[in-house]
Amino acid sequence: MRVLLVGAAADSSIRDVEYGWRRALERAGHDVRLFNLNTRLKLYSEWMRLRMEGLTCPSCDASVMEPDGLFADQVTIMAAASECVIHEAMRHGSEMAVIISGCSFHPNGAAFLQKAGIPVVTVVTESPYNDLDMIDLARVSTIVATNERRSVAHFAGLAGEAALYLPTAYDAERHTPGPPEAGKQCDVFFVGTGFDERARLFADADWSGIDFRLAGFWPTGEDGEVIPTAQEARLGQVAIGHDARLEPFIARGLIDNAETVRWYRSSRIVLAVHRDDGRGESIGPRVYEAAATGAFQVVDDSRPELRDVFGDSIPTFRAGDPEHLAWTVRHWLARPDQRRLLAERARRAVRHHSYDDRLAELTALIRRLRSAA
Repeated sequence: MRVLLVGAAADSSIRDVEYGWRRALERAGHDVRLFNLNTRLKLYSEWMRLRMEGLTCPSCDASVMEPDGLFADQVTIMAAASECVIHEAMRHGSEMAVIISGCSFHPNGAAFLQKAGIPVVTVVTESPYNDLDMIDLARVSTIVATNERRSVAHFAGLAGEAALYLPTAYDAERHTPGPPEAGKQCDVFFVGTGFDERARLFADADWSGIDFRLAGFWPTGEDGEVIPTAQEARLGQVAIGHDARLEPFIARGLIDNAETVRWYRSSRIVLAVHRDDGRGESIGPRVYEAAATGAFQVVDDSRPELRDVFGDSIPTFRAGDPEHLAWTVRHWLARPDQRRLLAERARRAVRHHSYDDRLAELTALIRRLRSAA
């Protein structure tokens, strides 16, 4: 089948989800064409900036801009970047479209695909936090797959044919055990976004005598300063924080998943800390990825699904409790033999949670829907 994959709109862990789905689709024999939404959003944003500064050609503006000013705000930039998806689908001869995340993909793009007779599967990656923002896109999607099991009911009445819970996963090619890498060996490693609650948790924990490394999006700023992402600023929300006490621990900025794997293999303990607001039950992709590499993990206890998938092979600390986090880390650093045993148990537990397994589940649903039609 010819599948158009609408890529993620950010250079973050969502891009890793995009890569995992793309490789699974290719391994299953599908002809995959990537629609690079992130590049298009950057292009149209830059055009808007140049136009506002009077640096674009008026005749060019007239040929591609609406009379009322197409690029007046972020929503219209999203529309301009998303609506051209139909051209890519026609050139490719796409028989199905799979949208990864969809947070910055305008619903018009999916509506155009549907009008052309191309089914649309939206793989939601930011549930439950962005569920309300996804309503319009869900309404023009054939199937909505959400990463949060509590969000299925939300999408069930919106998607054209079905909504299902499709957990996050690991890439069977990339997330494999391997030797540690010089320069990356450390006691504790965490990669992710510096949401304010994470910044407070890590800053208040006692890391004395522990080689702790941070990677991901950790904005620099004054002690206690909170810096929003572009999307959250647009929504009037502030969630990204930075504490100056964390600066000594920031080893890398944004890193791709290939490098993240090398950190997993080189760290004695890999931390996973979910956003802690009580809405989510499901575990994030980092837990699956790290387990598949054979890494030993310590994870917060806020997600009931952790035990459903991994049993007691992954120790936990009390969510939001910096003292218990530090105690748990020291406890397991002193027990290397037990760490190895638990890491191996977690690796066995995660075997059937790859993107190939998720694709097989989605494919089975599509077949059932077609046979019932």
